[in-house]
Amino acid sequence: MKFELLPVENIDLADYKHDMQEAFQLGAAVWEENLNEEILPESHIDKSLNANGSIAYKAVVDGQMCGGAIVVINGAHGHLDFLYVKSGIQSKGVGQRIWNHIEAMHPEVELWETCTPYFDTRNIHFYINRCGFSAVEFYNPKHIDPNAPEGDDGKDLFFRFEKRMSKTKSELDRLKAVVEKLRSENGCSWDRAQTHSSLKAACIEEAAEVVGGINILEKTGDAANLREELGDLLLQVMFHSVIAEEEGMFAFEDVAKTISDKMVRRHPHVFSGVKYASEEELHEAWAAIKKEEKKGREWEADFLESALSEASELIIKAKERKGFKSK
Repeated sequence: MKFELLPVENIDLADYKHDMQEAFQLGAAVWEENLNEEILPESHIDKSLNANGSIAYKAVVDGQMCGGAIVVINGAHGHLDFLYVKSGIQSKGVGQRIWNHIEAMHPEVELWETCTPYFDTRNIHFYINRCGFSAVEFYNPKHIDPNAPEGDDGKDLFFRFEKRMSKTKSELDRLKAVVEKLRSENGCSWDRAQTHSSLKAACIEEAAEVVGGINILEKTGDAANLREELGDLLLQVMFHSVIAEEEGMFAFEDVAKTISDKMVRRHPHVFSGVKYASEEELHEAWAAIKKEEKKGREWEADFLESALSEASELIIKAKERKGFKSK
């Protein structure tokens, strides 16, 4: 699945508004029978589009517009006015990708806000459990939205959400968006052509350059090269993750979760209060946990010897390519 988040063009507006209105209407119909009123008037969309700092994005999957979002950015503050996925395409991760891309494209935003009706549990789940927002305010007749139009009685019950951005997370999201852009139709032909197999040499070479960065640090105390080379190695992790996500296998978030879960599981003395009588007992427990993890997957170890040999060959080729003589 090729995903891109692009600015909405004038030629898109008619379909963009129609799809957004339809998505909101059908979404509300799930919670309210015999719904006759228009949930999202075109005038509300136009007001958002014309707001100071407004940016409208369209989500394009395999060349087809299938959703979008309108955000209003003012300095370090961002407001998500609308986010929709075209009817019939929900539950395929498009909404999550839209939001992840928006965060990555606006690293200057420190605080995001949005609102959703109290009854829309699907959206509440999406914003809190998927996107990391927190519900911070409940608008009702006794607590009316201060930005509501004059005369609003507060009967339309809404939650207001906030998300304060972590600089670390936003930079990882930005890196992911960069790689996805490089592999898009409007990106770089070389990056788009890469596969897991074609990147083997780069992965091994970047790992070797990290070793070089460590040696430079130990010899000179200068960490600049190590920082750069660690970034290059991280790029390889992100590259493989994006390719895997395109192929429907896993995403970068799954990679990070897998290693975090593994470290927590293998350190019960740190995270679960388990006590070991000695270092020997700790190492025995580690080995037992690892063996349990690999149960049914022991065959994977059969590939290690040939992989190490292949890595050695790739290092030799890298040395030859860079003009180093083998010792």
